[in-house]
Amino acid sequence: MALSALDDYCIHQCARVIREPATDDESAYDRYFANGFARDGSYYLAVSLGRYPNRGIMDAAITFQINGVHHSFFASRRAPDEPTEMTLGSSRCASKNPCR
Repeated sequence: MALSALDDYCIHQCARVIREPATDDESAYDRYFANGFARDGSYYLAVSLGRYPNRGIMDAAITFQINGVHHSFFASRRAPDEPTEMTLGSSRCASKNPCR
C-alpha cells in the first residue's frame, strides 16, 4: 500500500470518516515528537504536538536545556474539528514535504 500526503497528519485511518477515531479509548492519541542535542552535551531540545480526539484536546510542548538550565513551554487547547489544523497558540506543526 502506498503512502498518501495525509499520512503525515494527526488523523485516524479506519473504515469510518476521518474525523471519527477508530476507538472509543479516551487515551487514544496521534502525535509528533522530535528531539536533538549537541554532541558535546551543551544543549538538548525536544518538541511535541499531540491530538487526543476522544478528549477533544490538543497539547504542545517544547523543552530545552542549555548549559544545565532547563526551560519548558506547555500549551493546550480544544482540538479543532479539522484534523489537518495543527496550530496551538504560537506553535504550529506543518508537513512541508508529505510522505511519498
